[in-house]
Amino acid sequence: MQTIKKFETPHCATRKFFSFPIVPLLALFATILLQTSATAATPTMELAFWTQDWRTMDAIAEKIASRSADAVPPTLSMQETSLYLNGLWRQGRHAEGLEILETLREKGKSFPEELQPYADMLAVLALERTDRKQEAYERGSAIWE
Repeated sequence: MQTIKKFETPHCATRKFFSFPIVPLLALFATILLQTSATAATPTMELAFWTQDWRTMDAIAEKIASRSADAVPPTLSMQETSLYLNGLWRQGRHAEGLEILETLREKGKSFPEELQPYADMLAVLALERTDRKQEAYERGSAIWE
């Protein structure tokens, strides 16, 4: 029979103690790693905007649009639409952005109250930059009043 000295634990007791918490921790780590890699593999509109990856933004918008019969912007969330519009604006694609804003307006969709003045002004500027100056003046005047 083996005698255990004071403050010493047998080798097998140490192994049992440490093996139990390690297995669940490794499983948790593997789950987190898989979820993170799956999320990182799927580009988002926000990530594409901040990295100025305009092709990816267009691809995301087209992919979402292909799931429904509506035009591209109404099928995006309002946040995605806002990012997409800003991306179009930064590229100088004012006519496309204006088309999206007009489509939203026709369908009765609007941005949150805090962002609506910005969207209205963006539409006015897009009208002006697409040589529809009279319409831009009229809409701008309506915003001012």
